[in-house]
Amino acid sequence: MSDDAIVAVALDYFEGWFDGDPARMERALHPELAKRGVVPDGLARTTAARMVELTAEGAGRDEDVGARDIDITVEDVHGEIARTSPSAPRSTASTSSSCARRTAGRS
Repeated sequence: MSDDAIVAVALDYFEGWFDGDPARMERALHPELAKRGVVPDGLARTTAARMVELTAEGAGRDEDVGARDIDITVEDVHGEIARTSPSAPRSTASTSSSCARRTAGRS
């Protein structure tokens, strides 16, 4: 998997979230995603299907800071899994790292 393909997947995640584009979000996520996050009352759990639903509902549009300067750094690649570090405006979508799914068949 090339760095360009990994960056494209990460941008599908962030830009898909902010633009409310469920097709881009779905393309970025592994179908068996198990996203976890610490919230005031415990642990939040989200699936790929729920992320796509939230994206379609425009949840990320409420967090969009307008002028985006999203820079993706590829930190590590192991087979078809990559770890990236985004440098982006503050948002719940811009966590410290994200994992790119398999990009076979992408142009």
